[in-house]
Amino acid sequence: MTLKSKVVLPAISALAILSTGCGKGADGNDVVTIDLASAVEGEPVNHLKATDVVYTPLDTAAAAMFSELGNIVGLAGDTVIIHDMNDSEDRLILFTLADGKMVGQINHKGNGPGEYQWIEAVYIDRPAHEVVINTPYGVAHRYTMDDKYIDSKHYTPPYKSIRLSIGSLDDCINMYGEFDGGFFIHQYDRDFTKIDSIKVDGYKLGYRSGIFQTVGEYAILSMVDTLYSITPGKLEKFAIIDRKGKTITPEIEEEFNKMMRSDRESARNMQAQNITLDYIMIDNDYIIIPSFYNNANSYDIFRRSDGALLTHIPYSWEEENKVGFEFEYSGAKMRVLPRFTQDGRWYAIIGEEQAVGPNGEPNDGDLNAAIVSFKLEEE
Repeated sequence: MTLKSKVVLPAISALAILSTGCGKGADGNDVVTIDLASAVEGEPVNHLKATDVVYTPLDTAAAAMFSELGNIVGLAGDTVIIHDMNDSEDRLILFTLADGKMVGQINHKGNGPGEYQWIEAVYIDRPAHEVVINTPYGVAHRYTMDDKYIDSKHYTPPYKSIRLSIGSLDDCINMYGEFDGGFFIHQYDRDFTKIDSIKVDGYKLGYRSGIFQTVGEYAILSMVDTLYSITPGKLEKFAIIDRKGKTITPEIEEEFNKMMRSDRESARNMQAQNITLDYIMIDNDYIIIPSFYNNANSYDIFRRSDGALLTHIPYSWEEENKVGFEFEYSGAKMRVLPRFTQDGRWYAIIGEEQAVGPNGEPNDGDLNAAIVSFKLEEE
């Protein structure tokens, strides 16, 4: 198999594009401009509603309980997979969305064959109804969803691979690696055989100045204010984020990191003056950007086709579980923010403290968390 290597210009040059409005991305689609600065500094607004809401209380068996760090990593048919990680656990728990029953777990923490020290990333093979767990040590284990070990793939991870792998088995698995003058994205197929690579000169991803993550079926990269989807052999630009000069560049991040070692208060003040992206979520209709600015959190949703602001929700960490789109279950009113997307629906976990019983009764300590799935529509 012939490996390819593509070179793209560092995205810091994309800052000059902000004044040009919409352009065309590598795939020929419009590249929209997202006015994030105006959103985070503006008044709350909402033009969206949650529809077709399904609230699923989860199994209360002891093995089904998971920590507040648990998050949805995939779905296969009616099965939702939650990654549960805490000081003692690093496992996958499987529930049915129809009734919330726990149907199994994948828990192979250890040092033996088919075992892992910790889960680096999870990839769902939906047609085969199997799960691939990647580890940080160049080994990926495959299991059936009823927890039977199938095999392990050994590969050579990229040099200075400081990011979690991202992508999907259907498209490609992307791994970040640095060299002295920039970075590579090494790309692997579903068997963890290297098939391609993308080289970026003159730029390195920081943790505050860049994003490298999986969103549903998308692999997403941000370099300063430019958003790309990652496909085999190329980066496809799809949005420019306008932060009106309040962007955390690699230079600002380097200065911030130095200040954190000597003057934490000044470092935090410097960060508060810039807009920090927490993460990105996208589907065919929306671009969601949670961020931090001026010591406050912001949850903003933009229309993907033209970049129009649809929802701006400012909140503090203490309010995170009390804001979002309102829905009702058995007479109890709750709010939810999208956290995961697949096949045109959004998903979120309602924690134990907010979860209610079948008749809307508050949690008396015996309930597990719940999963909410829904669609977003413009009002």
